This record gives sequence, structure tokens and C-alpha cells, in this order.
Amino acid sequence: MKKIMALLLSIASLLSISSCNNSNTDSTSSFVDSTNQEQEFDFSGANTKYNNHGDVKGSIHKLNQTETNDYLINNGTTSYKIVIANDASNDIVVYVKDLISLFNEATNISLEYVYEKDFKENDKFISIGNTSLFKNSGITLDYDELKSQGYVIKTINKAIYMNGFTDSSCAYAIYQFLTMTVNYEFYGPNTYYIEKNVSSIKLMNYDVVDAPDIEYRMTSYNFAQGASVRKYRLTIEDAFMSVNGVRWHNTFEYFPKATYLESNPEWYSDDGTQLCYTAHGNKASRLKMIEHVSDVIKESMIANPSKNVITFTIQDSDTFCSCTTCKNSKIKYNGANSAVIIQFLNEVSNNINSWFKTNEGKQYERDLKILFFAYLSTNVAPVNYDSSTNTYSPVDSSVVCNDDVCVFFADIRGDYTHSYYDETSANDIYIKNMKAWTSVSKTFFFWTYSTNFRYYLTPYNSFNAMQETYKFAVECNTAYLYDQAQYNQGQSATGWSFLKEYLTSKLLWNVNLNQDDLINNFFANFYSTEASTIMKQLFDEYRILATYQTDVLGFSGASSIYHNALKSEYWPKNTLLKWINMFDDALKAIEPLKKKDAGAYQTYYSSITSERVAYVYLLLKIYNASLSNDELTYYKKLFHDDAEGNGMIYEGENGSLISDILK
Repeated sequence: MKKIMALLLSIASLLSISSCNNSNTDSTSSFVDSTNQEQEFDFSGANTKYNNHGDVKGSIHKLNQTETNDYLINNGTTSYKIVIANDASNDIVVYVKDLISLFNEATNISLEYVYEKDFKENDKFISIGNTSLFKNSGITLDYDELKSQGYVIKTINKAIYMNGFTDSSCAYAIYQFLTMTVNYEFYGPNTYYIEKNVSSIKLMNYDVVDAPDIEYRMTSYNFAQGASVRKYRLTIEDAFMSVNGVRWHNTFEYFPKATYLESNPEWYSDDGTQLCYTAHGNKASRLKMIEHVSDVIKESMIANPSKNVITFTIQDSDTFCSCTTCKNSKIKYNGANSAVIIQFLNEVSNNINSWFKTNEGKQYERDLKILFFAYLSTNVAPVNYDSSTNTYSPVDSSVVCNDDVCVFFADIRGDYTHSYYDETSANDIYIKNMKAWTSVSKTFFFWTYSTNFRYYLTPYNSFNAMQETYKFAVECNTAYLYDQAQYNQGQSATGWSFLKEYLTSKLLWNVNLNQDDLINNFFANFYSTEASTIMKQLFDEYRILATYQTDVLGFSGASSIYHNALKSEYWPKNTLLKWINMFDDALKAIEPLKKKDAGAYQTYYSSITSERVAYVYLLLKIYNASLSNDELTYYKKLFHDDAEGNGMIYEGENGSLISDILK
């Protein structure tokens, strides 16, 4: 048996990766004959130490409640009604109905909701949204504290008030209220915990002021869409204004080539793949470009009065204009193509803010954010670096973003298996670029990645890095984080994606939560009580092996989201077989539910078999030559039944279909 010292995690030490305490064990890990990948990985442990950055200063999370002598419900009855404003939106009504449904599930009490016009002054009430009752309560909302997503829950004279600056914030208040009354927790589609048969709930003196550490929070799994978005407490992509229906890489939507290329060729880069933000040095023509972008943004604001973010982002290629004016700017601003974009958008911003002061534009004034990409050719910030103080400063005032012009930092060349605090990783250059951008952009938008885009059906180990990357984002004053994953996959995903979505949703709200507690809580509920222990062991063992893959075998580094995941040294055959058998054990554990609760059984069955897809896929792709005909037939059927039965469609981002695998 060949012993290999490695940076591995034992199952025990694994539980401390993201806590404030570092784990440090003295045992070793072994891999039986590393030249023969049919052997099984040894999970007995290793000598490892993971540093934790510690808490960072985020938003306010005051969740105070003290018991009163009164009751919200008592002996299965309540005198409380929900009151909403006469002009409450349809969204508020939907959120209130969700509260009523979930509260009924826990207590068997059907709360009634009424519009204020039907409210009787002597009724006990729960006010939701911007009612006149709230306006007269003396409670004030602080936008600097809450922004668009935060909320308050307050008790005054036996009345409960929930409100924020947007309808979404009221939804988040509702779910927090359910958590504080009946221990509601949402884990994923069709899966949540709530207490049952609750007959009495004391009225609490609520003093809740809660806002997310990152104001706008978005991921891109298809299973996290619709109602699931608000239950995860995430924001939807539709919160951004689009241009011709396009939000990302959309500069050509502002300037369609079919419309403008022939008449204004100077508006495009020399190779035609991007815009030229200097109009090849033609000042008059550049002003026309600025006026046109300003007009498009005005039209978008008029059409979308409730939205305040719009993008003006480069096309999806690592190219830029090579005209003399752009080249000279790049030299002047220390290699930053981005300088001309900032200068361009600052003038657009000035136009918009002047419009806000007119009779026409005043009614559309808002906290507007205009985003541009720091991506590939524009990733470098126009700054000077002082090595003696390790600080960055703008080259000049023209490249300091106006308050409503914001950088959207994204780089597919990063390594999301390592955190953005880890300057020894391939992230070093991008960490420095991010820090540099904070000196020119007051508000930061951050695009991260959390899947292998070539191999959707393989797990991607961002678990060890995600929390620290989110903390780093908060310290960079990030207002928005988009964690791109399998945006074009079907209605499910494999490789522990449901856990990843849950962790992302919780940590983007509060980056200082204990990640291990969240993981344990998830496994205790998402796969059923009966199968939770087996599924947690599967995940723990995967995470041990995944850490070995990234830290020892090199399954990490620049552009790790595109690395070849189908290597036998990453996935010992007998380990895959062992795990597949453990999935069988998990399914056997939930078998009694089939008769007791067929709906719950099907939910848990789907959750478990969705995870099995990854390991059967790896077995078939890597070891198909060593499987017998009977084994191939069995595992192919298992793979297709699990993948297609759970609504997975694609093998990778490129659109290769699961149904075409191993025909």
C-alpha cells in the first residue's frame, strides 16, 4: 500500500473547515496504488489546516424578539388579521397568501387578510407593506441601512408591522416572521421544514432590522426560479432592465450593426467584435454615441419604473479596439482598456442626471446603477499602484466612476476552487485587479462561477472557497453578486448543486453564518430523516476526495471551470462503485415512505437520484471499457433514468445532450 501525505480532510475535521476554529489532525491519508485507479480511496484522514478569514463587517442583522404576556394564537385560535394597503400590488397579495398557507400548515389556523378599507380599528392586526397603519406607527425606514432588500418587523401596542422599501423586502420579512414563529426553513424546491400542530404562539415584542450583506443576489440554476427565488431570498434577473431583452454582453443591442455599421463604422472596433468608445478619435461622433446610449437608458427607465439597474457590457470576446486613440488611452492608463468605457459612461451618467432635473425626467428619478464589465480585455483597472503602501489610486479623476456608474467584475480565468483571499492561488492577479477597482468604483458588482461548464454532470469543488469569496466581495463593497452555474440545464442538477444553491442563498444574505451548521441543517432535512446520515457521509467523502483533487492532483488553477474532469486519477473506480451502492442504501432507507407519504417519497427520491447522476456518469465515461456488457447495460439505464427522470438535459454548457451520451 502506497502512502501519500496530502492536504485532505477527515470527516471529523471537515466539519470545521468554515468555522472560526482551524482543524489540524495528525493522521495520514492513503490511496491504494495510485497507478491503479480501480482501487478505492482511503478516507481515514489527513494532516490539514484550513485558515478562515473570520467575520467581516456587513449589513445589519438584528433579529431580536422578547416574549410578552399576550398570544398571537392561543388554544388553536387567533384574533389577528393581516392588513394590506388598498393599493397593494399583486405581488404583495401573493406573498401574503403564501404566509397564510404556511401558517395554516403549521397551526391549522386560517389567517384572514383584508385591505385597509375593510379593516376595523378594534381588530388585532399584522400590517404588511406600506399601509397607512404603518405610516402612522412611528416606525421609520432608513434606506442607507435597508437598501432595496432589507426589512423591519416591529411590535407596537400588540400590533405587528412588516415593511421595507420594496415588495421583495416584504416577502423576506414574511419568511423571517415564519422562521421566528414556526421555525420555517426553505431548503430547495418542494423541500422545507415547518413545525406542525402548533396550538399556541406567544406574541413577541419583535425588534427586527435585517438586510442582506450583498444587496442583489442571484444564481442561475433553473430549479431556483419562480417562487423559489423569493423563498431562497434571492433576487431575480428580471430586476435588471434589459435592452432588446438582453442584459449581458449587450453593447451591440444599443448599437445593432445592421442599423449603424454602414453609416457609423467608427462606432465599432477595428475588427468589428466590440464598440469603439472613442469613435476612433472623432469627438463629434462620440458625443452622438453618448446621446444615443443616454436615450436608450431613458426609454428603459420609462418602461421599467420599478427597476434601477441597467447594463452596458462588452461583447463576449477577449478583444478590444486597436485604433490609435484607444491604444494611446491604454498606454496612458497603465494597460487599462477600461478607461475609455468609464469616461464614456460618466458622460452618459451626467446626461441622465441632468434629465432627472427636468420636468420630463423628474418623475423617473431613482437610485440608478449603470454597469459595465471588467471582463477579459477590460479586467484591468485604470489605476496606479504604490508598492510601499500596497494601495491603489486612480490615474486621474476622469476614470473615477460617477456614483451611478459601477464596475461589474467577472473573470472566467479565475479559480473558484480557491477563495479570493488566497493570493497563492491562480486568483492572485484577479484579487489584485478587484482591489484596484475599488479605488475607482464606489459600488462593486461581482460575477462568480460555481460549476464546470464543460462537464455539468461532474461535481465542482467550490465548497471550500465560496464563503471566503463572498466575504471578500463584501469587503470590496459589492452590491450585487451573480454566481453563474448551470443556467441552461433542466429542472434539476447534480454534483451537490442543491446544497450549493442553499449555501449561496444563505451566505449572500449573511456571509458570517457558520457554513458547517448550514450544511448539517441541510442534510438533516433535504434528503429525509431516514437517508440524511448516508447522504451526509457521501458528501463528506466527496469533499475529502475533492480537496485531494484540487490541492494535490492539480484539479484547480486558472480557468478551472473548464478543466478536464474526466480523469481516472481523480475518480478511483471502486470509490465510485462504493458511492453508487451507498445511494442504493439511501433509497432503501426512504422505501417505507412510499406507503406513508407518496408525495414526500417522490421528493426525496428525486433529490437522492439527482446526486447519483454524477457518479454513475463518471463511472460510465471513465471506466466503460472495464465494465462487462451486463454492467454497461445496467448503469446506462440507471444513468438515463436518473438524469432524464429528474429533468436534466445537457452534459455541458455547449448544449451536448444527455440523451446522446454513450448511445
